[in-house]
Amino acid sequence: MRKAFKVFAAILLAIIVLVVAGILLAKSGVDNPVSDAAEKATIEAANAALDASGIKGQIDSALRSNVDAISRQTGLPPAVVEQMVEDLDVQSWTVAALPDGAVVTDTTAVTYSGHTVQVTSYDDPGYITLGTEAGEFTLAVPSNAQGYISYLEYL
Repeated sequence: MRKAFKVFAAILLAIIVLVVAGILLAKSGVDNPVSDAAEKATIEAANAALDASGIKGQIDSALRSNVDAISRQTGLPPAVVEQMVEDLDVQSWTVAALPDGAVVTDTTAVTYSGHTVQVTSYDDPGYITLGTEAGEFTLAVPSNAQGYISYLEYL
């Protein structure tokens, strides 16, 4: 029994050392399995919170109820704006890690209901980063929505 306890303690200590080393390496900018797992867990938690908040449904509803206003602002016919809103498919957007080497192509301030968000786009149209008072997060943009990113400032 005592030997089993010592083996268990040694394994537990080794795991703790690996986790601490992984965290220190991650803070130093060195990729490792521990930092990768922590990033994946953070992204999964952010996606769960985003889904639970209902904000994607609110955004979708706001877009759909403002088709005429968006049409006037952009000069596009309402039918085109409706198709844009459909193609944006806000419900399918997810929090994601920005790929290494992504190059910023544009940052635009978008204000809605008194809140300003900095929208940063990249040379890879599959990602945007939103900067808010609460912090920054990157979203994976579905392929059918990528062509409409430049219109976000009108929404």
